[in-house]
Amino acid sequence: VSYLGADLGFNVRADKITFQPYASLGTILGGGESAFYVSPAFALYVWATPDLAIGPDVKYVIIPDLEDGFGGIYLALMYRL
Repeated sequence: VSYLGADLGFNVRADKITFQPYASLGTILGGGESAFYVSPAFALYVWATPDLAIGPDVKYVIIPDLEDGFGGIYLALMYRL
């Protein structure tokens, strides 16, 4: 399964913790079919150093064309250049 889309959101940072709600919009491709998807999500990062953070990224993918959806919790690693 492949995704092609864009994320839109904002973040709130308090000292060493960043909370980031966002939404993804795009196309999901798999099994020779494609469908539009929307994904409400949020991430919570804890900054181990000024440039490196780790934390959960929780999202639920809604696929209106297929009347289907799935969710997941991912461990995200963020590095700031």
